[in-house]
Amino acid sequence: DAIMYIHEQAGHSGTNYLDDLIGVANPDVSLVAYEHLGKTLQELGLLENVSKACPPTPIQIVLGIEINTVEGTIAVPKDKLHEIKVLVSEWQEKVKSTKVQLQSLIGKLQFISKCVLQSRVFMNRLLETLRAMSKTNSIKLSRSFMKDIKWWDLFVAEYNGVSFIPSITWDEPDATFATDSSPTGCGG
Repeated sequence: DAIMYIHEQAGHSGTNYLDDLIGVANPDVSLVAYEHLGKTLQELGLLENVSKACPPTPIQIVLGIEINTVEGTIAVPKDKLHEIKVLVSEWQEKVKSTKVQLQSLIGKLQFISKCVLQSRVFMNRLLETLRAMSKTNSIKLSRSFMKDIKWWDLFVAEYNGVSFIPSITWDEPDATFATDSSPTGCGG
C-alpha cells in the first residue's frame, strides 16, 4: 500500500494485490509510470522480481487473466483453458469424490468464472456438495452435481476463453430521485 501511495503521489495510478503491483496508464505516459514504479522500488531498497515485471503493453496477464485493452476483452489463457477442459472431461467419469479433489475442481472453475460471470450459476450445486462434506472426507456425486459437470464439459469445449469487459455507466447515486419533482411522486 505504501508503494502505491508513493506512486500515486507522483501522479500515477495503480493497485496492489498481495505482492503484485499493477499499473494502468494512457499509452503516452505508461512507460514513464512503469519506470517510476521500478525506480521507487529500487530507492526503497526493495527487490523487484524482474521475471514478473512487464513493460507497458495493451495485452497483459494480470493475476492469471489475460486483459486486452485494445479489444476490450478478458480471457482465460489457452494453457489454463486446456487444463480445465481435460479436468472437466475426467470428472464426467467420476462417481464419488474426496473433499480435496472437489476443492481443487471448484477452485479451477471459479478461475473461469472471473472471466465468464454467467458461469457462476453452474457453481452452486458444486459448492452445495462441498458444504455437505463438512463431516465426511468423501461423497457420492449426485445427478444434479453431474448435470453441472456436464454443462461445464459442453461449455468449455465451445468456449474460446474470451469475454468482453462489461461496459459500466456510472451515475450519481440516487441524487436524481431525491430532487425529482415530477407529478408522479416517484422521488426518494
